[in-house]
Amino acid sequence: MLSDEMYRGTDVSYVCICLRRAWLSTHEIYITDGTEFVKMGSYTNDVERNYGYSQVSIGRNKIDYLQLLPDKKCIIHEFKRGRKVIDADLFQISHYMNIASSSGYDIDHGEIHFLGSKKIKKVNFPLENENSLKEKYRMIDKLKQSTIPKMERNYFCSHGCSYVEFCWGSNE
Repeated sequence: MLSDEMYRGTDVSYVCICLRRAWLSTHEIYITDGTEFVKMGSYTNDVERNYGYSQVSIGRNKIDYLQLLPDKKCIIHEFKRGRKVIDADLFQISHYMNIASSSGYDIDHGEIHFLGSKKIKKVNFPLENENSLKEKYRMIDKLKQSTIPKMERNYFCSHGCSYVEFCWGSNE
């Protein structure tokens, strides 16, 4: 298993949603052709998340924003375009808190911001799901060594996957 910072938060998220999507990403096959999902992500990145925090890169990860508190602790912020928390979001922010802590940041907690509803989900640190997070890392390692998984339809095929045309053609 690699050091935790060598895993990307997006891959941790993808392995929770779709193994085929995770396989494509771990093999650095990206769809950035301007689908509505890619455009919405760019808009969110460029316009919506301008809260005055600092974006931080650790290893192969870009943490949306890291807020420094007066007591020298940090809050990790992750922004999502959805309206509700899903396991993939929880594991992604858990991964970011894990690697930030390993890199010397004193983590207070994480916050997932849902731009569709303006809700915020607080995620405690230390992690309650650390063993499950390590299992996600093992799943990513296995995907890197495997052939591409078969296509399986799920909710995200038509609700946020930039790979939808790759898997199912243009008639999704």
